[in-house]
Amino acid sequence: MLNEVTVRGGFTALNVKSGKCVLQFELDPKFRDFIPKLVEFTGQMLNIHVYDDQEVMFVDRDTGEVAYEDAPLLLPGVAGE
Repeated sequence: MLNEVTVRGGFTALNVKSGKCVLQFELDPKFRDFIPKLVEFTGQMLNIHVYDDQEVMFVDRDTGEVAYEDAPLLLPGVAGE
């Protein structure tokens, strides 16, 4: 069974020392109820997918118009992937 949790937060720091990489996030307060679930992941090997929640706009170089029909944006976890 897949143990999964999806939360939102701000990426605040990246520290690299002696071959270790530490990612630091500030959890969005709306997701504070997920803290007990996040604690369960402590010490576990994880698959982490980080993406910016700002929408990517594909623009036609000739017209300058947004070209959604030509290049729909599919984010992880969205139907159609």
